[in-house]
Amino acid sequence: MQGFPPATAPCALELLRRTLAWTAGCALIALFPPKLDAQDSDTDPGALPAPAPAVQSVAQPGIFSAIPVAWWQIALDRNHFSPGFIDGKYGRKTAECVRQWQISKGYPATGILTPEQRTALEVGVEPFTDYQLSADDFDQIGVVPTSWEKKAAQASLPYQSVEELLSEKFHCTPAFLQALNPGQSLGNLEIGDTLRVPRVNSRPKATFDAAEIWIGMEQFALWVLNQERHIIAYFPVSIGRKDNARLISDWKIINHADLPSYTFDPINYPESPEAQSLGRRLLIPPGPNSPVGVYWMGLGQGGIGIHGTPSPETIGSAESHGCFRLQNWNISKLARLAANDVPVYVRSRVTFKSANDSSDPDTEPLDATKESGQTKSLSDTSPAESTEPTPQAPNQEIDPYASDATPNPSIGAPSQAQ
Repeated sequence: MQGFPPATAPCALELLRRTLAWTAGCALIALFPPKLDAQDSDTDPGALPAPAPAVQSVAQPGIFSAIPVAWWQIALDRNHFSPGFIDGKYGRKTAECVRQWQISKGYPATGILTPEQRTALEVGVEPFTDYQLSADDFDQIGVVPTSWEKKAAQASLPYQSVEELLSEKFHCTPAFLQALNPGQSLGNLEIGDTLRVPRVNSRPKATFDAAEIWIGMEQFALWVLNQERHIIAYFPVSIGRKDNARLISDWKIINHADLPSYTFDPINYPESPEAQSLGRRLLIPPGPNSPVGVYWMGLGQGGIGIHGTPSPETIGSAESHGCFRLQNWNISKLARLAANDVPVYVRSRVTFKSANDSSDPDTEPLDATKESGQTKSLSDTSPAESTEPTPQAPNQEIDPYASDATPNPSIGAPSQAQ
């Protein structure tokens, strides 16, 4: 992602007003921490009680009154701890993201940031910036057919609207983006229009600091650890319902593929009348609306991998298809942290104790009743079987269904993801 144009600096008086309002708002949150709804409320408008006017005054007219929570989310996202979408609402995903960041830094895992922690996280430091739409943005917009056969006939599966592109580019919900820009109609934007957006970093410099990855199946979460076994990233993840027991194992990253194509096989879509009527495989082109999103990290034979998604709003739950799905911006970050041969440990539940504890996290065996009712053991599944076809990089031919299939570790090597 290219750098964003700098925001206009406010005058000294305005800066002082915002600082005082922010301080008062943070004090109120610390004294009266928001409570979670019984449901996952990251997309629930009632997630955060209406704040006092001091908190509201920080916001521009028309913006969500829960703007300090958006500042938390933006700061966490910039530090590779993802709450999912940035939406200004304190829900389950945001609370858990805060707790995981606190654990990574040796703080008590309360889910509420103290003033000291907000300073360490740089909450409120230039949370927003301005972004001017370019011709390149509009070049990424197009039509995505619903038919598999028509998808295969296209050169790519692009974004379907500017709203979708901006939401993914800046990791926020369309509603939050609209609230940031009350004078703009997101459905009628043109080249040259300027929008207020979260200041995020979707394509950080490739560091490959990851030494190991852990995935908690029942928690729908992925952790990245460095050589010192400190948590350096945390992402929500969705997991396929089919044969999830066979995913509980020790894996390692064997290949990377940027903008992968996807092999559609009707055998994986028994619920689709179209798939059954086709009766043949199709090569689906790459793009953000590909079934595997914008990136693929292969974990082994049989099409097991970590990849992106065309439906970022579904991340954090079980899905009918796919292995381990991350939002496209998060898989792009993970690809810049984890090179080939990094081990991936998949367990039912994973619990990290503290930043100073370098032992293995606590884990639990799979409770099949909490998943899809699938009780098949790993030994019941042949390694050649697949829950999802391996995506193919351009000009590469891999048949993941052949018993002797050996994925090429050079596909989309990490050096290409810098």
